[in-house]
Amino acid sequence: HPIPENAVVVTVDDGYRSVYDVAWPILKKYEIPATLFIYTDFIGGSKALSWPQMQEMASSGLIDIQSHGVSHSSLSRLPEDTSDSAYRKRLQYEASGSNALFKKYLGEEPVFLSYPYGNSSTLAAEVLKEQDYQLAATVTRGDNTSYADAFLLHRTMIYDNHDMADFKRLVNGFRRKDLL
Repeated sequence: HPIPENAVVVTVDDGYRSVYDVAWPILKKYEIPATLFIYTDFIGGSKALSWPQMQEMASSGLIDIQSHGVSHSSLSRLPEDTSDSAYRKRLQYEASGSNALFKKYLGEEPVFLSYPYGNSSTLAAEVLKEQDYQLAATVTRGDNTSYADAFLLHRTMIYDNHDMADFKRLVNGFRRKDLL
């Protein structure tokens, strides 16, 4: 489908309860769709979303819940990845180790992933493709052209200290001058 003019995709990583308490009422009020990237080891923690909260948001049709891995471990090669096979095994676990939980509680397995810390690698993208993911997002600031690598999509981080002027500046920074 054609992308609407001035489109912005709203994503939120990790799964803090503030998504439900603060963001969800606003998203619902203004009917703003968003994707939550959740790492499953965090679900149900004292500051985290619960499965019932995620089920409620997902059932609205506004909120899409996708993977942020199992443990929020970087998907770049780490010192404990002592061999290529050990690294691949860890990537496979992070990519699909929580799929049964997503299926059980939300009715489907994720097909999108947000790299924890934005860290990726060629092997991480390869493993995600093998696990039938359709895309993966970094936290590299920038826009995504029609020919962007679907497993290295850019996202611009918006933090709690940013105001609406910052948001507009960050988003408008990617518009081509000849289109203004």
